[in-house]
Amino acid sequence: MKRNQRIVGEICLYGTPAVGAGWLAQMPNGDLLGDGDPKPDRTFTEAIFLAVNAMHARGVKPGLVRVFAPGGQVMATTPVMHPERYGDLKWTEAIQYTIETEKLMLMA
Repeated sequence: MKRNQRIVGEICLYGTPAVGAGWLAQMPNGDLLGDGDPKPDRTFTEAIFLAVNAMHARGVKPGLVRVFAPGGQVMATTPVMHPERYGDLKWTEAIQYTIETEKLMLMA
C-alpha cells in the first residue's frame, strides 16, 4: 500500500432509496461528523460527497476512505479527495468491529 493509500476515515451510509440517504463519518482522530438522518430525495452518492466535503473542511489528508453500505454487511474503499459514485464502488465483505461489554457499560 502506497503512503497516499492509507485509510484516512470511514463513512457509514443510512437509509433506503425510498426514504433518502444519510451519513456519519469518522475522522482519523475519532471525531464524528454528520447526523445519520436520511433526507428525502438525497442519493447515496450525494451522501458520500457530503461526507467527504465535511471531512475536507476538517483537514482530512489524501488517502482512502471506507464506505459502509446501509446495513453494514459490505464496504468499499474510495479516494477521499475524488470519491467514486455509489454505483461505481467495488463492494467487499465489511470488517467487523468488536467492543468489550465493559466499555459499552461505561458509555451508557
